[in-house]
Amino acid sequence: MNPRRHLCAIALAVFAVSGFVLHDPSQLRISVAEPPIEAVAMPSSDVVSATWFCAGGVPADSTAITGTPDDDAESGAVEDKVFIANVAATTAVVRVNALSRGTAPRSKDYTVAAYATIGVAVSDVSNAPDAALIVEAFSSGVVVEQLVKVPGIDDAALAPCATSTSSSWYFAAGSTSRGSSQWLSLLNPYSDDAVVDITVVLEGEVRKPSDLQSLVVGARSRRSLFINDAADRQGAVALIINVAGGSGVVAQQTIVHPRRSERRGVSSSLGAIAPSTRFTFAGGSRSKAKNRVIYVLNPGPVATDVDIQVIGEGATPLTITVEAQSVEKLNVARLVPPGTQYSLVVQAAADLGAATGRRSERGIVVEDIERFDGFRNADESETTYGVASNVGGVSPSVQWAFGPSLAPAMTATEMYFYNPNEKAALIDVSFFVGGKHVRPESLQGVTIDGASRLIVSTTGFSETSGAMIVKSTSPIYAERLLLGTNLVTRVAGIPLRNS
Repeated sequence: MNPRRHLCAIALAVFAVSGFVLHDPSQLRISVAEPPIEAVAMPSSDVVSATWFCAGGVPADSTAITGTPDDDAESGAVEDKVFIANVAATTAVVRVNALSRGTAPRSKDYTVAAYATIGVAVSDVSNAPDAALIVEAFSSGVVVEQLVKVPGIDDAALAPCATSTSSSWYFAAGSTSRGSSQWLSLLNPYSDDAVVDITVVLEGEVRKPSDLQSLVVGARSRRSLFINDAADRQGAVALIINVAGGSGVVAQQTIVHPRRSERRGVSSSLGAIAPSTRFTFAGGSRSKAKNRVIYVLNPGPVATDVDIQVIGEGATPLTITVEAQSVEKLNVARLVPPGTQYSLVVQAAADLGAATGRRSERGIVVEDIERFDGFRNADESETTYGVASNVGGVSPSVQWAFGPSLAPAMTATEMYFYNPNEKAALIDVSFFVGGKHVRPESLQGVTIDGASRLIVSTTGFSETSGAMIVKSTSPIYAERLLLGTNLVTRVAGIPLRNS
């Protein structure tokens, strides 16, 4: 077991009961927990509190949002806020802490009614341009997601905040091509500095820029890095982050594509905290997305064959070789016919017999970028542009949580499910909206056949912003697609993990 990951797991268990940001770390009681397999997971219902780390997107005062001047860009501030949803039947109390370089932590307490959602902007807690938020929930059933929106871009990114820090992070799908800007935010919630080494992996090249080695992320602060300075005009820019000193960090990547680029929009996501032998994407649809590219990062010292399995009618499987410390990208259109709905399973061929979700230092990391360009809803009244990016899921779960749906702005919302088991699974979908727990009859007891995928439209089930829970009789994968005039995001749910 990697001792640094073990330390981070121990710290996570401590955070759940300590209110660690504003308290003396020497007074914390330490308990032992198994290291997590992903950056975000819902604690079980017997855990009475949890901590959510929201590293944020680009700095609020950034003047290099698009990398190069953009005549279409608009002035204005970066919008960075968190949505805190309470899916429990009782009121939740949360403390929102803002951390930034050079200033003491600031905090504000909020009350979230049963089955309700509140939004808290970074600026509500701190006016520091580099501030990041940590949400301490003093009860179970709280889900926290973060919204990132930049001026001049008719798109926003919505993604879960992390529930774990880690001594290693991996991003496979970065891009600095055609004026796009790639940002990496590092959040250090601990009372000691973190020393970080960052490796930039391109197609056929590995770089270790001197200004990204022995990089200090100060205690209880956030540091944002403009990756274009290390690798500009590159179509594939993967990142490997290692904490050489300190207790661990949270890493979040945000990519902004200007209006004039082939891609237009903004995406933001947490990285993987470890390689794995298998990554699964619950769904996709070539009838909606204009283009989808998957990026496969092999951070290890030995080349590996990677099998790309497509669950969809008429789809074609493929095996590619990814060289050591290299990244390969593949257009899904090569494998999936137009109009096809599908799921993707990407697996290191050397470990075909490994259990789903197995951690491996010699595994791979798989992430995608999906582009929506001019998608129209059924009555042709709205047109959607934007991009979405996700790391694939490493293990199925019997329960998945989703934050606010932002339904008023939505053109369409869909749920993607993939059942990797031999037997069929039954799923129930619930919404938590405006103080109500809503269980639509048509979304209860929905059958997903074994080794099959399913797409379910949830448009119209939720009239206002709210959270959602998916429960299944056996472990599955679940993702949600939100399409609107100012928001395009496809995000995996937050899995329930036993603590």
